Amino acid sequence: MLPRLYALLVALPIVGASISAQTPTSVGASQHSGAVDLFISGNRPEPKTPDQILSTAKATKFYPSGSIKREFGQGGTIEYTPREFQANAVATALSEGLLVSQLTVGGTPQPQSRLQPGVYYVFVDFVEGRWTGRVIDARSGRIACVMLGLEAKEVITFGGPELHKAHNRPIASIHAVRLPGSSPTAAQDWVEYQVEWTQLGAGCVSKIICIPAT
Repeated sequence: MLPRLYALLVALPIVGASISAQTPTSVGASQHSGAVDLFISGNRPEPKTPDQILSTAKATKFYPSGSIKREFGQGGTIEYTPREFQANAVATALSEGLLVSQLTVGGTPQPQSRLQPGVYYVFVDFVEGRWTGRVIDARSGRIACVMLGLEAKEVITFGGPELHKAHNRPIASIHAVRLPGSSPTAAQDWVEYQVEWTQLGAGCVSKIICIPAT
């Protein structure tokens, strides 16, 4: 039985599901959604509690040199810092959830933001066939907000040593995604986290978690 929070989550509509977009990391790429099927058998363990997520965060190394910072009109900032690479990252997220990043909010937040200045952790779960994200307040241990419509991607890129050097580290990047039916100017900002990377012959494989910017 899922906790009450997750019973509520799976009843809500997903915003931003089934989005196709070319990102800075996939310019000139071909998308093959559905080319590999996913089967899950058995009962998934209960989602981790906020306290368990905080314990995981204390034992996790983050990668500041791969972070990216956004600035807002009233002196507000959000810095997105990726975690160290995780072996079998997408499988881990599917089976037990995955801590993806640390958020550091500073200055005056945007009026619509639920995040006050402080440090937060983003934890991703796969619940009832849907990717969800919880943002945990590092100070209070409470859930600051919940996000739906996240995406997990596997990107295969072919190239030489320079390409490998550019990709072989945790990195956060921001790109715009246009929702189906919206105008070209109605773009949402999304944050991509590269959570795993493997050199493979003449190319490399990146595992990416894509999350709506908070």
